[in-house]
Amino acid sequence: MSTPATPTPAPKKSSKSTIIIAILSVIVLVQSVKIYLDYQEKVEVKAELATTEEDLASTMQRLNDVKLELDQKIEEIAKLGGDVTELEKAKAEVTAELKRSNSRTSKAIKELKDRLEGYEQLLKIKDEEIEKLQSLNKELFTENRSLKTKQNVLSDSLNRLTKNKEELATKVAIASQLKAENINLVSVNDKGKEKEPPFRKRQLEKIKVEFTIADNKVAPIEGKKILVRVIDQNGQPIFDTTK
Repeated sequence: MSTPATPTPAPKKSSKSTIIIAILSVIVLVQSVKIYLDYQEKVEVKAELATTEEDLASTMQRLNDVKLELDQKIEEIAKLGGDVTELEKAKAEVTAELKRSNSRTSKAIKELKDRLEGYEQLLKIKDEEIEKLQSLNKELFTENRSLKTKQNVLSDSLNRLTKNKEELATKVAIASQLKAENINLVSVNDKGKEKEPPFRKRQLEKIKVEFTIADNKVAPIEGKKILVRVIDQNGQPIFDTTK
């Protein structure tokens, strides 16, 4: 009967080396995976950052365009006599946003886009308001021009009426002048004796003037004050009641 052979045990040093190699392999694998994941994360972050910056730049450009449109709308509505309070407020907000730092988070950019849509909607509403104001101003201009035309016609009529009235007054004044007729002049001496011309001044005590007033249907019926001036053949006054 044979005795079974006893197996020879493996060297302990070889087993430890295998374990160490396995552990190192796992560590290397884990580190490799971590490095890969970190790299992927950096790539994604970089791509997201680039997208965010591009989105922000586009949004800021839209915001700048809105500011220019706000300036234009404010000027147009102010000229048309409309209220620009709401537009001025929006312009102040947009100007403040443009002065802020360009570093924004995705959430901040989204909020800015929402406000931007509100500003753009406001501009559309103001476009409709401008059309209404232009139409109203056109109507007012037409009415004003019509009123001015009527005023000019009325003014011309009044001027003609005034001129006709003045001409009529002049004609009436001329027509209403009283005319003396049948004038007779005699001298009266101190004895009351009358003498017809010619006569000398030293022989005059009084001068007697007789005349009749011609009939005048235009002249008003009223008392008249008559002024008499007697002149000689040389045009020198002999008697003048006007002095």
